[in-house]
Amino acid sequence: MLDFRLASSAISTLLSGLEKESASDRYKTYTTIVHLLDDIETHSRNSGIDDWFIHEKILELRVTLAHAAGLRDNGSNLQQNVVMADTILKTLVSGLDYLQLDPVK
Repeated sequence: MLDFRLASSAISTLLSGLEKESASDRYKTYTTIVHLLDDIETHSRNSGIDDWFIHEKILELRVTLAHAAGLRDNGSNLQQNVVMADTILKTLVSGLDYLQLDPVK
């Protein structure tokens, strides 16, 4: 059972605190968010939504999070990566709303 709106709200909250965390805590936050994204992706597929846009946004969010957590370097600073991740997250939620994914299944 997954409420993707609640999961996305949790991700947004975790993102907002990422800049204040140590490197090891950023990694823990990264793994928590990736787990939530896996749940959202599984839920969307189980609900019959197999949309390339949704999968692309989830992948893009994972990569941006890796940059924000310091696991990869894209030349942007932490704050820029957090802002990009939050924007991608909002786009993902809008896409899920548009496709009428039932928030609780």
